[in-house]
Amino acid sequence: MAQALRHASVGGVDGSDNERLEFLGDAAIGLAAAAIVYEKYPNDSEGGLTERRARMVSRTSLAAVARRIGLESLIETRLNGDGGIRLPDSVLAGTFEALIGAVLLEAGYDTAREVAKALLPDEPEIDAFNNAKSALQHLCQVKIGCVPNYRLLEERIHPFGRSFCVVAEARGRRFPPAWGRSKREAEQLAAREAILELGQEPDPEP
Repeated sequence: MAQALRHASVGGVDGSDNERLEFLGDAAIGLAAAAIVYEKYPNDSEGGLTERRARMVSRTSLAAVARRIGLESLIETRLNGDGGIRLPDSVLAGTFEALIGAVLLEAGYDTAREVAKALLPDEPEIDAFNNAKSALQHLCQVKIGCVPNYRLLEERIHPFGRSFCVVAEARGRRFPPAWGRSKREAEQLAAREAILELGQEPDPEP
């Protein structure tokens, strides 16, 4: 369990960080999420179930779970210095996955599945996690006078799936890019990056 909270920035080459546990937890959470949507939405098609599961296990959703249960203050990492810097969603989501992986090793899959099912967000929470694009559209219209668009910068294929790097742009301005497990998730995360940057700037004078 201690290893699950140890980020790679403080881990050693001996595998003492949480990356292997993250791999294991990712698989357990994905299966738990699949069981949840399969039971909750008996009339959904395969495509609909896949979409619901993807939203439930997105980096944004898992990071929100990690914050809700207080993981942010427990993670052993060099990324947040004295603790005053907000940890990125990727670190929080990965730590939550590692935590579930540790539960699986310590108590077995059935317990890991029940813990994951108890903590994963329900549909209203998921909707709240995934409205960044709408918020950015409004912010860009107010501050820049146009709507944003999204550009796919890179796509990587892994043994366990794909990841996508997307950037938000508005009137020639490019905001920080973001990686996601789907194009939709990457766009939401890119929108959040843009919101963070735009939110620190003063509103234009009338």
